[in-house]
Amino acid sequence: MSGLEHDHLVSQLGWGRCDQGQGLLMEYLPGGTAEALVRHSDRLSPGEVLTVVAPIASAVAYLHGQGVSHGDISPGNILFTADGRPQLVDLGLAALPGRRGQRAGTEGFMAPELHDESAVDDPRRRQGADVYSLAGVTWFLLTGHPAEPTFHRPPLPGLRQDVPAAAVDLIERGLAEDPDERPSAAEFWRDIFALGNPEPLDLRASADARGLARLVTSAVTPAHRRAKRRRGSTRFARWRPQRGIRRGVSPRVRLEARRARGVGEHAPHWKRRGILLGGALVAIVAGALYWGFESASERAGQPAAGTSRAMGNPHGREPSAAQLPGGDEAAATRARTEAVLNDLAMQRAEALVNRNSDALDEVYIDDAAARPDIEVIEALELRGEVYQGLQLSMEVDSVASANAATQVVEAVGRLSAYRVMTEDGEVVEDVSGTTRQDLTVTLVRTDGAGWKISSLTAEDPA
Repeated sequence: MSGLEHDHLVSQLGWGRCDQGQGLLMEYLPGGTAEALVRHSDRLSPGEVLTVVAPIASAVAYLHGQGVSHGDISPGNILFTADGRPQLVDLGLAALPGRRGQRAGTEGFMAPELHDESAVDDPRRRQGADVYSLAGVTWFLLTGHPAEPTFHRPPLPGLRQDVPAAAVDLIERGLAEDPDERPSAAEFWRDIFALGNPEPLDLRASADARGLARLVTSAVTPAHRRAKRRRGSTRFARWRPQRGIRRGVSPRVRLEARRARGVGEHAPHWKRRGILLGGALVAIVAGALYWGFESASERAGQPAAGTSRAMGNPHGREPSAAQLPGGDEAAATRARTEAVLNDLAMQRAEALVNRNSDALDEVYIDDAAARPDIEVIEALELRGEVYQGLQLSMEVDSVASANAATQVVEAVGRLSAYRVMTEDGEVVEDVSGTTRQDLTVTLVRTDGAGWKISSLTAEDPA
C-alpha cells in the first residue's frame, strides 16, 4: 500500500521490530481519536462534524479512485495530527486487492451486507460498505451513538434539529440497507458540505497526556461555544501554530484534490465559500479556515528562511524616498512595500484566473506558503470551473517590523467582484461588490530575486 498517498491517510514509514514482534511504523498522531472526542464531548456540532468527515470522505474517494476500499472506517480509526487534521488509519486487509474471503469492520459501523461473506469478495460492494461506514461515523458524531438498523433507527431530525435537511438526506442514503441506493464516496464527499460551515475542534478532549504536550494550538473560547457546550469545554477559535512551527508541515505537500482526479465522473466539487484574501480561496478542506495561520505577535520576531527559487516581484517597482513628497522615510517604506504587495497580488490573481499553480512560485517563498492557493486551483480544475474578472489589491497600513531580509506588514486586501464560470461559459456564481480583509503579511527577500510572501494571516473578511 506504499503507493497510496493522501493528506488524510496516515503516513506509513516502513516496517520495524519491537518486543512484540514486527510491525508497520506509522506517523504518530497525538490528537487522539474521533471516538474519544465524542466520548468526552457527548456529540459534535454540525460544523465540527464537517471538519472531521469531509477530509475523511475525500480520502475514501481517493482510495476508491485507486480501486481500493478501506474496510474498517470507524471513529476509532480516525485520528488527529498535532495541528488538527483528521487522518484515516488502519487500512484493513479486506481493502487489499486480491484478498478474498476476509471480512473487516467494526460493529455498529459495518454495512449489513458484509455479514454475507460473498459480498466481501465484490469490490463494488466493499466500496459501498465504506460509504455506509462514512454515514455511520457521521451519525455517531452527531448523536453520540452508532446508527441502528433502518427499522429501529429514530429519525435524525428528532435527535438533532440543527442538522440541515440536505445533510439528513445524505446520511440516510448513506445508511441505506440496499447498497445500490447509497451515494458514491465522491458524492458523499461533495454533498457533506450541506452540514454548513466547518468549525474548529477542541482536541484537548481527545488527546491523551502525552499527546496534549504535542498539540500545536492555543485555546480561545468563543462566547457562543461557551454557551452551547454542556460540559463547558473551550473551543479553538482558530488553529495557531506555535513559534517555530512552519505552517503546512507535512511529508505530503500536494493535496488530495490533485490525487483524487481518478475518482471518475463523480469527482467531487468543493462547496464554494467565497474568496479569502489571506490565503484559502475556498474551504478546500473542512477546517482549512482554522489550520495554518499564525498570529502577528507569534511571527513578528521570527526570521524566515530565504530561498533561491523562482524570482518574486520581477517588475521591482520600489520608489525611493526622494520620489516622495518631503522624502519621509516611513512613507517611502510604506510606498515601496505597497508596490511590492500589489505586484504580488496581481501575479496571484493571474495565477488563480489561469489556474496556473506553477506561477505561484513567483509569489510565495515555497509550496507550504502557497498551499491554500494550490488547493483552490486544484479544486477549480476538479470542478471544471474558472474565475472571471478576479482582481486583488493591497493597501499598507503599517510596516510592523522590517530589515534587509524580512518585513512584517499590516495591510488591507481588497477583492473585486468576480464570476465563477464553467469551462463552457456558464455562470455558476456571480459575486458582486468588493470584499475587504485585514491582513498580516510576512515578506522575505530571496537571493537576488526580490520579495516573496512567506505567510499570510487573515482576519474575517468584511
